[in-house]
Amino acid sequence: MDAITGCLSLGFTALLLSLLSHGDVMPGSTRHALAACLLFLCLLILFLNQSGTYRLTGGLLGLRETECVLRAVASLFVIIIPCALLFSSRKSMLAIFVEAPTLAILLVLQKQFLHKAHDRLPSLLFPRKRVVIYGSAVSARLVFSTLQRSTKSRMRPVAIVTTEASGTHSAEVDDANDMSSLVEHNSTGISEQMLRKHRADVVLVTETPHSSEAFQHIIQQSRLAGAQVAFRAFGPMQDASTNIDYLDLDGHIVYGLHQVSPHGTRPTLSRIIDLVFAVAMLLLLAPVLLITAILVRLDSPGPVFFRQKRIGLYGGAFTIFKFRTMGLQHCGSGVSPSASSDPRITRVGRWLRKSSIDELPQLWNVLRGDMALVGPRPEMPFIVEQYTPIQRARLDALPGVTGVWQLSADRCRPIHENVHYDLYYLRHRSPFFDMAILLHTIFFAMRGV
Repeated sequence: MDAITGCLSLGFTALLLSLLSHGDVMPGSTRHALAACLLFLCLLILFLNQSGTYRLTGGLLGLRETECVLRAVASLFVIIIPCALLFSSRKSMLAIFVEAPTLAILLVLQKQFLHKAHDRLPSLLFPRKRVVIYGSAVSARLVFSTLQRSTKSRMRPVAIVTTEASGTHSAEVDDANDMSSLVEHNSTGISEQMLRKHRADVVLVTETPHSSEAFQHIIQQSRLAGAQVAFRAFGPMQDASTNIDYLDLDGHIVYGLHQVSPHGTRPTLSRIIDLVFAVAMLLLLAPVLLITAILVRLDSPGPVFFRQKRIGLYGGAFTIFKFRTMGLQHCGSGVSPSASSDPRITRVGRWLRKSSIDELPQLWNVLRGDMALVGPRPEMPFIVEQYTPIQRARLDALPGVTGVWQLSADRCRPIHENVHYDLYYLRHRSPFFDMAILLHTIFFAMRGV
């Protein structure tokens, strides 16, 4: 599929340049052109493989796969551009500047489409393993969320068994890919009867059992029910598990704490991308911004822009700018609305929130250096005051207009209750990962959800 996508992008580029130049696009004979295209496709597959595209088994929200695609395309054209310069052909250079973004976008769209199609394939042809998740409520919910978004794994959570101080509970998972309320379970954890009831293929244990007896009990009951047992990788310090790296040395797993790049620093390339993108978007969307400002003013009395103190890098306060989406009497009161049905939201405000247009004024915050295009979502001061040490790690990076949390289904829940998204970003952030998040944000906004 990647080779076919590469052929389509080459065909689109050749057609576009042919229309613009009214002549042949590639110098030399047709045979040479076909040989060059074949070499291009071979290099594309090689760089996709080298970047890790084919090794990933999922990746949070598909962002890591998109990052690998962007990294592979960039590496490919780093090799091609010097070759094109040797020909001293303006057509060759023009073809490169058209082909590079075309190829990247088509590859990302193709993989998104394949994931959606793969998830909808008939279960009789490609059966999905039925998974029972066992662990604490927090770790079980995180694993459940990951499996729901990892279509490559072909795993479907059918039940969640949590071990809390108040006892063991079982959360049924319905066909709507959601978790119902916790229902008390009569057994003392994993049992053969419960696994057979859910027709479980896999028992996925999300944290270390409290004793060797409990460990053996899980294995024994799973074997009796004919289910496999899988364990989430355990770190030596559970409270910091999201910040742990591990290395496989011939079967010996060595753990170590992951160190985020120096506090608050961002690569110069990322800052340049932020500035160029923010200026370009402000100029390009100037008519949209003007029309939106007029609609907000006509819809309800009050200022066009909503200003509020938020906490950013190192805990410093700054003023965030957004289009006002609530009535003047409600602005700044309480937590932000989590549903479009919130009565505080105006008529125009519902449309602005659904399309994410209300976030566009934050591009001014990006120009000022208060925010980045991608990063943790800034919180209000009264929430940050209650942060735990792990949650305060969110403040080690510039807050962003968009980020991993904004793309997740958990965006309807408070940000500070889903800190794992920001810790994931801090661990994997790079210019390519930022560009992957920006691309997904564009697709996300286009879907209007």
